[in-house]
Amino acid sequence: MDKRRITIIVGVLLGVLVLLIIAMVVLGGRQQSAEDEGDAGPVTIRYWRVFDDKDKFQPLIDRYQADHPDVKIEYRKLTYEEYERTLVDALAGGRGPDIFTVHNTWLPRYFDKIEPISAEKYALRDYRNEFYPPALETVRNDRIYGIPLAIDSLGLYLNAEFEGGTGTHEAPKTWEDLVGEPGNPDRPGLLRELNQRQGDRFVRSAIALGNNTVNRSVDILALMMLQQRTQMTNDDNTQATFNLTQDVEGRQQPLGRLALEFYTSFADPRSSNYSWNSKSGDSVRAFAEGKVAYMLGYAYHAPELERLNPELQYEIAPMPQIAGTSPVNYASFWVETVAQGSEHPKEAWNFLRFITNRDQMREYTQAVESVPARKEVPASGGLDVLQEQLETARSWYKGDAAKADAIFARMIDQVLAGENPQNVIDRGANELTDILRQLNASTQ
Repeated sequence: MDKRRITIIVGVLLGVLVLLIIAMVVLGGRQQSAEDEGDAGPVTIRYWRVFDDKDKFQPLIDRYQADHPDVKIEYRKLTYEEYERTLVDALAGGRGPDIFTVHNTWLPRYFDKIEPISAEKYALRDYRNEFYPPALETVRNDRIYGIPLAIDSLGLYLNAEFEGGTGTHEAPKTWEDLVGEPGNPDRPGLLRELNQRQGDRFVRSAIALGNNTVNRSVDILALMMLQQRTQMTNDDNTQATFNLTQDVEGRQQPLGRLALEFYTSFADPRSSNYSWNSKSGDSVRAFAEGKVAYMLGYAYHAPELERLNPELQYEIAPMPQIAGTSPVNYASFWVETVAQGSEHPKEAWNFLRFITNRDQMREYTQAVESVPARKEVPASGGLDVLQEQLETARSWYKGDAAKADAIFARMIDQVLAGENPQNVIDRGANELTDILRQLNASTQ
């Protein structure tokens, strides 16, 4: 065989080898891309949520599907009343959604039903840096089990048309500003300026507080306990401890009981804080009707107020704090998460990472008037005050939120009915301890 023919054969073989190498690189890249995005081929992701109509989410879904034509997002909104029952039944029967939303206080009962995102897809370090501290409730054993789109916090709503006795309208920065300081005539408090009563009815109330006609009374009571620095549960969340005394500067103080007594004092006719009673009605409606100067509420109360009274002029101020202490605020939020039984967890998490990025979160929170969960996304519509509180906002481990809320509501009613506050809070803590231990046993 002459040298020319050998040269041709070698050249052809080298060319084939180069083509094979190129093909392997290209196919390998495609395979890696497919692994990053999830399984190849058409995929349907079922997404269940509450509150938000599909039109609020459709722009985000359309944008995602434009870039991922093989992924179809089926969005379903359920009512709050039917949501958890339907979700639990569906997950247990293997008919559940790929993505669902849960309230942050529900998480203890759902961790075993959630497929966490892989650390390669989202590092915990980045999550900590990008989201406000309450979002870390979704972290367990250094794994991220969900991502919030928004995080709400309790704030102080002020009726802008009210004027105090001094002719000025102001927001109390501390609880002492509101109720005054005992024995100090120079600080009588705003209650005395604003309350107007005829017999057993308030013509005008300074603030809606004290009983269970106050919207989210149980959250407000919990906030007051947390502001007192009450330890709500023990370290392993198997015992409720909000009834116990705690050491404060060398003295044992019943911090949880003090908070319970302070909250109920606003609906106690014997108290100088008396500003509200059962005849005052629902707190949100009373505020919308101009019957009360101050109301504690979340961002989601703003659209409700606008619906009840489009002409209402109000502002949102920071939550009052205990004078001389560091701020403590109260967080409440919903978490977007992926079902453990999903056949397409990679695609599901890829979609959630998309809708919780900066641009999509800004669009969503503006559309639904909520507070963005990411630090880099500013709140709009006057909700910046609530967002500023998120650095110091927290909630607490309830175990079973519905049962814990019922216990707190009963404690309020029982104190107002004249029962001994310490007996009431002891009984409530014992009831919650039973719930926590049952939950702990069921997850072992």
